[in-house]
Amino acid sequence: MKSLADLFRRCAVLSQQDRDAMLSGIHQKWDAEAVEEYGKWRTVKMEDGDTYYLNSVTREAMWENPAGVFLPGHYMRVKAIERLRDHGYVKGLGSRACIAFSSCSLDREIDDESEPSEWRLDLEAPETPWVSCA
Repeated sequence: MKSLADLFRRCAVLSQQDRDAMLSGIHQKWDAEAVEEYGKWRTVKMEDGDTYYLNSVTREAMWENPAGVFLPGHYMRVKAIERLRDHGYVKGLGSRACIAFSSCSLDREIDDESEPSEWRLDLEAPETPWVSCA
């Protein structure tokens, strides 16, 4: 998810044409990575008829089909790219805010000479940790 957040930050400042070009390149790279990763796995049939999967490079083995393990993450990233191609969606993301605390105050500290010296932000943790904004 962090990589998707970083991708949004890079996309948000680009023109639509530059964003599309960047996202096309990233999409191609991610597709190649998925094909390469999935291609490392081999199906192995055991004598008793059970099937397991073996990574031909690392020799790691697992019972789950690698497509079910690796491809959902890839599809999630591809879906994110599709959404980031939509200018309205990107603009909407940039204007949203999520507030971590529902109660806060901004005060000036007063020094010995009764003059405001610096701003202090006091946050009170609410009973519900997140307030989401639409």
